[in-house]
Amino acid sequence: IVTFSSGVVNSAVRENRLFYPALPDWKATAFAKADPGVYTKIFVRYHMRFWDDADYVLFADPARRGYYAVWQDMESHGKFFPTKSNILMVTLVQQDSRRVELQSKAD
Repeated sequence: IVTFSSGVVNSAVRENRLFYPALPDWKATAFAKADPGVYTKIFVRYHMRFWDDADYVLFADPARRGYYAVWQDMESHGKFFPTKSNILMVTLVQQDSRRVELQSKAD
């Protein structure tokens, strides 16, 4: 079982660095067809906490499915940050991720 991202696998297969012996051509070609996923995490720190103490805060945009849908409370139950950090993380993928990555800091 290999759990690398498709981008890591594709790069390593092209350079014969991941598998020994090297993969047969038909398998290397199949890996090359896999579209690498794009994944962006955004951390937002607020002046005050306005959400309940839960691992995840869900948002359902009425017009666009999956748009900033899952926010993770970074201090929930003292997991990642100390209490009163007031930090939420949202994960974007694919087209939304690409759009945000191309924005300037002013945007």
